[in-house]
Amino acid sequence: MGAKPIALLVLALSFGAMPGAYAQDEKAGEGPTNKQNRFALYLEALTGSVDAEDLNSSIATSSTDLSRSFLDVDDATLGRAAIGWKLPGKKGRVLLRFEGYKEDHYSFRSEGLLSLTFDETRGLFNDRTSQPLSWWTYAAQPGGFTSERTTPLWNPVADDADADNIADLDEVRYAATPDLVLQGPAPRNLQNRVEVFDLALERDFGGRRYHARWMGGIRRYRYEGHVPAGAWLQVNSQGAGFTSGSILRPLVLRQDTDGAGTSMGLELQERFLRERLVLYQEARAAFVLLSADTDTGDIIILTNNGSEIVPVQARLQAEVDKSAWHTALEIGVRVRLVEGLHLQLAFLTGAFQDSVLLPEAIVLPETTLQARLTTVSGIFKTHDIRLDGWLGGVTFQF
Repeated sequence: MGAKPIALLVLALSFGAMPGAYAQDEKAGEGPTNKQNRFALYLEALTGSVDAEDLNSSIATSSTDLSRSFLDVDDATLGRAAIGWKLPGKKGRVLLRFEGYKEDHYSFRSEGLLSLTFDETRGLFNDRTSQPLSWWTYAAQPGGFTSERTTPLWNPVADDADADNIADLDEVRYAATPDLVLQGPAPRNLQNRVEVFDLALERDFGGRRYHARWMGGIRRYRYEGHVPAGAWLQVNSQGAGFTSGSILRPLVLRQDTDGAGTSMGLELQERFLRERLVLYQEARAAFVLLSADTDTGDIIILTNNGSEIVPVQARLQAEVDKSAWHTALEIGVRVRLVEGLHLQLAFLTGAFQDSVLLPEAIVLPETTLQARLTTVSGIFKTHDIRLDGWLGGVTFQF
C-alpha cells in the first residue's frame, strides 16, 4: 500500500473519531455549566442549647423601699431551620431562615430592702439607717418557692458603735434563724420564647482557600413571655407589704415585643482538604423598629384608710416604641460527609437589644382615697436579651 492510500485512511479515521470526541468534551463541559445555571434547593436543620444573661427586674417603691430581683433563664432550646434556592450562575442564593429560642428552665431570686430596723429591747422600729437593709428573700424555680423574713435588729444604746444615732450595716444584728418562712407552688414555666424570621440574599466571593459570603435582607422578630419581680406594695410599711409569695405575690410582668427591620451579615471561611473541612466565622446584625408591651394584670396593693390596712386592686402596664439592634456572632466548623451534605457545629453569642420592658420605680397611692382617684404608675426601662450557647445539625445543597 502506497503513502497516498495510507494518508487517506488516517484522515478518514480521524474524521470518524472526532464527532465522538467532540460529544464527550461537550458533555463534560455542559455538566458543570448546566448545574451552575439551574435553581438548586438548599435545606438546613440545626438545634442546640443556650442560656441567657440575668434579667434585672429590681424595683424602687421609694428611696427607702427597694427590691433587688434577678431572673435567670439558665437553659433554653435553640432551633434553626432554613430553606433556600441557589440562583443560576454565580448570583448567590435566596434564603428563608427561622430561628427560635424556648425557655426550658429558670430560677428567680429577689431581696426586699427597707431603711428600717427594730429595737427588740424597747419594741420600737428605728428608721435612722445609713442604707437600706435586707428584710425579705424570695427564691423560686419550676414547681416551688421559698420566702424568708429576717428582721434587722439594732439598739441605739448597745449597738451604736460610732454614736451617730444611725444604724450602720456593721452595727445591725440578725437572728440565727428567720422570723418567718413561707413555701408554696411556683410556675413550672414562664413561657419565654424568641422567634426570628430572616429573608436574605447571599453572595459568595473570594478564593478557593480563603472564602467569604455577604448577606442582606429583612427581619421579622417576636418575643413573648413573663418576667417576675419582687416589690414593696405599701409605702412606709414598717416591714409589711413585700411580695412574699403568700397574700402579696411577686409581680409577674407579661412581655410582648414585636419588631421588623433590615438585616445584614458577613461570613469568613478557611477551607481545608479540598473543601471537605471549613472553619467559619459569621457576624450578623439587624436594625429593627419594635413595639414592647408589659402588663402585670390585676394585682393587690395595700393602702391605709386611717385606722387599718386595706387591700386595693390595681394594675401596672406600659408600652414603648423604639429602634434597636440585634447582633450575633457564630464560630464553627462544617464537615462534608458526601457531596452537598455537611455536618455543622458552632458556638454562638448574641443580643436582642431593648426587647424587655420592666419598671424600675413605681408610685403607689398611700391612702384608700388616693387609690380611688389614681392607679399605680411607674418609670420603665428596656433591657436586652443576651444569649450564649451552641448548635449543631446538617445542611444539604442539592
